[in-house]
Amino acid sequence: MQTLRRTVPSPSGFSLGVEIGGEGTPVLLVHGTSSGRLRWLPVLDKLPGGRAYWMMDRRGRGSSGDQPGYALSDEVADIVATAKAAQAEEIIAHSFGAILALEAALELPHLQRIVLYEPPVPVPPYTPDSVDEANIAAIGAEVEAGRLDEAVTIFMRDVLRMPPASIAAVRGGADWQARVDLAATLPRELAAVRAYRFQPETFRDCRFAALLLLGGDSPKRYVEATELLAAGLPDARIERLPGQRHNAITEAPDLFSSAVERFLQH
Repeated sequence: MQTLRRTVPSPSGFSLGVEIGGEGTPVLLVHGTSSGRLRWLPVLDKLPGGRAYWMMDRRGRGSSGDQPGYALSDEVADIVATAKAAQAEEIIAHSFGAILALEAALELPHLQRIVLYEPPVPVPPYTPDSVDEANIAAIGAEVEAGRLDEAVTIFMRDVLRMPPASIAAVRGGADWQARVDLAATLPRELAAVRAYRFQPETFRDCRFAALLLLGGDSPKRYVEATELLAAGLPDARIERLPGQRHNAITEAPDLFSSAVERFLQH
């Protein structure tokens, strides 16, 4: 699929890079932590036709700018701005990007459908997790020491809990160097996830339909997060991807794309 490049102004004053593939109804694709717009290449040619897929680089990576300091609300504003520029009524988002897209949906009254693949939403009672804190500290130390490759590896192994074979597959992918290049964004995004709280009452009047994708073999934390969203959103359903965990976009692109197509074409 041929693509074209453009930029969208961020409310923070810099440019957000976007790559657009296909023609038709605009759909915004929002990647997660440790990736950029290239995250979607395994499924770009498999997603439903008749759509223009806007693959954005979130701030701090690829062709997008950045700024000192960090706030989740600024990232949400970036997504709102990009969705409005695209006139997108559909969003597909993964992991931390799915948290950001969900919050952006509150400011997108024309949004019709949203696909959220395993957003790592904290689940009550929000007890301190020393393991998570240790992982954030370890990744931060590797970034400070310039060992960016190791920082990304720790993230995948100890935070996402990906098996060795899955990590090896990502390492062999076209976007590995891009992941390494953005390693400095890992600690701030992981800290933002730890502080995030899903507030179902704020979504009570939302009219969009949500598909919550969940790997059939995913860890308990993703299962609980997905069930929390399903119970709190007005129109949401869960679909499990058999045999998958957090990386079905790469490891089972046909399975992922088929689930998305069934939802978007409904």
